[in-house]
Amino acid sequence: MPGTEHENEAVRVYRRVLGEVAENRAVASAEDVIADVWIDELERARRGVLESADGIGDTDRAARERESLRRARELGDPAALARAREQRGDLRRMRLVLEAVDTELGWACRAVLERTRRGREDISRLSAAWIDAYGG
Repeated sequence: MPGTEHENEAVRVYRRVLGEVAENRAVASAEDVIADVWIDELERARRGVLESADGIGDTDRAARERESLRRARELGDPAALARAREQRGDLRRMRLVLEAVDTELGWACRAVLERTRRGREDISRLSAAWIDAYGG
C-alpha cells in the first residue's frame, strides 16, 4: 500500500498548495485594486503638475517675465524681483513633486510586475502538485 500512502500525501500537498495559491490570488487581487487607484491618482497629480508647469514655463510668458525682471532690477522694484524669484521657486518645487510622483509610479509598476511573477510561480507550483497527486 505504499502507492496509496504516497497518493494521499500528494493529494494533501495539492490541496495545501491550492489553498496557498487561492490566498495569494485574493491578496494580489486586492493589491491590484489599490495599485490601480494609486496609479490613477499619481497620473492625475503628474498631469496637474505638468499643466501648471506649462503655464509657468510658457516661452512668451517667460520672455515677458525676463523683461519685467530686467526692468525691475533697473528700477530697483523689490516686489517684481520677489515675484520672479517666487516663480523660479515654483518651478523647482514642481520639478521635485514630479520626480517624487515618477518615483512612486516606478515603485507601483514594479510591485505589479512582482505580483504577476508570483502569480506565475504559484500556477507552476499548483500544476506540479496536481500532476504529482493525480497524474499528467
